[in-house]
Amino acid sequence: MNESEHWITGEELAQQRNALLDAGFRHDSAEFLYLRDRVAARDRFIWNTYSEPLLEGHSRMWAAISIDGESIVETSAPNVLADANLKFGPENFAYGRLAEYHGQRLYG
Repeated sequence: MNESEHWITGEELAQQRNALLDAGFRHDSAEFLYLRDRVAARDRFIWNTYSEPLLEGHSRMWAAISIDGESIVETSAPNVLADANLKFGPENFAYGRLAEYHGQRLYG
């Protein structure tokens, strides 16, 4: 998906996840995997596009970045998640630790 295409929002994710559950799909079904892949692609795009400028002065801190590129930086993952859920809404952001080598990433 490129920048001009529509990225799934937290609200759309919740609706689609609930529809799949209501239809009897299991969490390991192809339909759920596709949904998770859409979120992962969105989060990779957000992180790759907006996280680098945050590295300077915030190395090893935690960041949450909204679909629109707004960011929150905190010293701990629980704090950044709580603040991001309040400010951006559930599932409407990518988050992770700011580091030169990101390694295993957590996706919001």
